[in-house]
Amino acid sequence: MKRTKDYRPRLNSFENNLINEYRNSKESRVLVVGDTHFPFDIPQYLDFLKDTYDKYNCNRVVHIGDCVDFHALSYHESDPNGMSAGDELSLAKRHLQRYYKVFPDMDVLFGNHSRLVSRKAMTSGIPREWVKSYAEVFEVPNWNYHTELVIDNVLYTHGDKSGKARTAAKRDMISTVTGHYHTDQYVEWFYGKNSAVFAMAVGSGINDKSYGMAYASGGKKSAISCGVVLDAGETPICLRMPLEKYKEDSKYPLI
Repeated sequence: MKRTKDYRPRLNSFENNLINEYRNSKESRVLVVGDTHFPFDIPQYLDFLKDTYDKYNCNRVVHIGDCVDFHALSYHESDPNGMSAGDELSLAKRHLQRYYKVFPDMDVLFGNHSRLVSRKAMTSGIPREWVKSYAEVFEVPNWNYHTELVIDNVLYTHGDKSGKARTAAKRDMISTVTGHYHTDQYVEWFYGKNSAVFAMAVGSGINDKSYGMAYASGGKKSAISCGVVLDAGETPICLRMPLEKYKEDSKYPLI
């Protein structure tokens, strides 16, 4: 590059090459999204996720499960003053489409709330051929849905079946990332004779004040946080969302 009078490089060639190598690396740098329970999420959580994605130069996104709440379909008592199943679905879809616009490629795990539709169909004796896929219903064709997922020898699972992250990681001796437990946010390491594995609980992005989360009222506050897993599965980081920084309206309005 020809240097001009006003050209003042801030990086030397080594630093510049190091940054370019990092940006162009094929190594997985995973952003892990906590439980969102649409439409009972915090709107600014998406802003926090996008800032985290950019800060760590992530190239893959995993939603840890319970993407949508399905409160009206619950086998437990639902709020009689709440939305109908149809209205809740319509609003949840609008919330989800915000995420699809920002993260058009995402791996989404099934959680216990995600399974409510198939469980209701089973209870009613409806064959699975009559039930549409989540990608079709929510119009997210590029999102891939999984029961669990392994990336760089790290297991991503919702947690309702596996148990808490620390329990699953110690039991199975594989690094494990979970959601499900809304008040849990941590990274812990466990060491064996010849290996080390970590456990990460990523927290959530839910609105504790919404009626959909009323069942947990009186308990601990939810951990509003997300995770990133860098260096081909070797560096797990859990990040608390600084709520005071995200007081303004979200940059990503409902669609």
